[in-house]
This record gives sequence, C-alpha cells and structure tokens, in this order.
Amino acid sequence: MNNSIDSVIHQWSWKLIAIVLGAFTILMLAMTWLFVVYIKPLGNIPQIESLRQQGIQFDIGSCTVGEESKTCVRVMKKHCGYGKNGDFCVIDPK
Repeated sequence: MNNSIDSVIHQWSWKLIAIVLGAFTILMLAMTWLFVVYIKPLGNIPQIESLRQQGIQFDIGSCTVGEESKTCVRVMKKHCGYGKNGDFCVIDPK
C-alpha cells in the first residue's frame, strides 16, 4: 500500500513538472512571437537618436503597410518633393 502511494506521488510529480515546463515553454514562444511581430524594428534607433541629439524632434510611430508593420514619421505633406529624386519631405516638428 505504501509503495503504491509513493509510486502515484512520483508519477504525479513528473506529470506536474512536465506540465509546468510545457506551459513555460509555450509562454516564452508566445512572447518571442509578439516581440518579433509587434515591436518596431530596432535598426532605426541609432538614426533616430542621432537626429534627436541634433535637436530635431518629430513624431514617430508604427504604420501597417499591407500586412507588414513599418516605422513611420509625421511629415508636412505640402513640403514634399525635395532631394535629387523628389522623394524627401520636411519632418513635421513637435
């Protein structure tokens, strides 16, 4: 009788450990997926900080283009067409 109780406790402890580890793994995978999908790309941060250190303040956000999330900045639409190819706009300052 005592042996069977120890056996059951031992089986339940392994099942509980497996369930907890499985839930933890699923949680970590879900958090990683959320960061990859919903967090802005980190590649633009050095350029943004460089502009801010120069005293240039602007509104930056995330825009959905098709199904992809892209970094966007607020511009003055009436002040576009600058640059060699006419594809630059003036940033709308804060």
